[in-house]
Amino acid sequence: MRTEEFIPILNNLLERKIRLLVLSIYMKCITISLCISLILSCTSVDRQSINHLSVCKEIKASSTKLDADHIHFMSWNIYKGKKDGWENDLLTLLSPNTIAAIQEAPFSDIETVLQEASYELYFAKGYRTGDIQTGVLTTSMASASQTCALKHYEPWLKTPKASLITYYAFEDRVGKLLVANVHGVNFTLGVHEYRRQIQDLAAIIKTHNGPVIFAGDFNSWSAKRNEVIERMVIELNLSEVRFTSNLRKTFLGHPLDRIFFRKLKLIDAKVYRLSSSDHNPVKAIFKLID
Repeated sequence: MRTEEFIPILNNLLERKIRLLVLSIYMKCITISLCISLILSCTSVDRQSINHLSVCKEIKASSTKLDADHIHFMSWNIYKGKKDGWENDLLTLLSPNTIAAIQEAPFSDIETVLQEASYELYFAKGYRTGDIQTGVLTTSMASASQTCALKHYEPWLKTPKASLITYYAFEDRVGKLLVANVHGVNFTLGVHEYRRQIQDLAAIIKTHNGPVIFAGDFNSWSAKRNEVIERMVIELNLSEVRFTSNLRKTFLGHPLDRIFFRKLKLIDAKVYRLSSSDHNPVKAIFKLID
């Protein structure tokens, strides 16, 4: 066979092998894509089901209850305990009548501090880094009668955001105080996940006819997020605590740390300037409305 006759045959063989190789690579890519889609789909379903569930439990009755005429309340994002001095600041701000809602609480460290000071504490797990488990924590010298822990997820980072509802009985009054402690979903383009978190909490609060404190780091840093909050306030018939000297942390001009309430009389409110966290604690004093 002459050279000029062999070259076209060789070219045809090479083209056929290249086509087969490209086809093989294409089929492998399709297989990998299907597997990834299946994994993501299963993960999405799992997290979606978690978002709709709350873990509620009754707690054995205690003789330590709230003074209905002196309800001191504080909310503070403690920045995972990364800054010095948060332990002393926390204990200084607490008092025998105080309920504190803490966000980004480093559980192991804060548990030790509060238990040594004889405080009852209730915790909902959020983000974990290595051996450090953080989440939201509600504490008081009074014992809660029931807790409900909720978990939602950051849609991009896939990290959990916790919320916690606790119920407290009064010393000499009927009914209970519901305290909702929230750390709002943060990293989203829209408000779908954020709205869902707030609505899940509101659904539980709706079942309670008594007084309510709904507080925490709402991450309410946009107009759209504030619209979600405004609808929630109307739906639950809540009022917001206003601060005359506003030292709260803001982002894009919007305050993040907020306190809402219902069926309580607001006596006083204050923001404390501290260096032991990237958020300043907010505090309010209430009295039960008869």
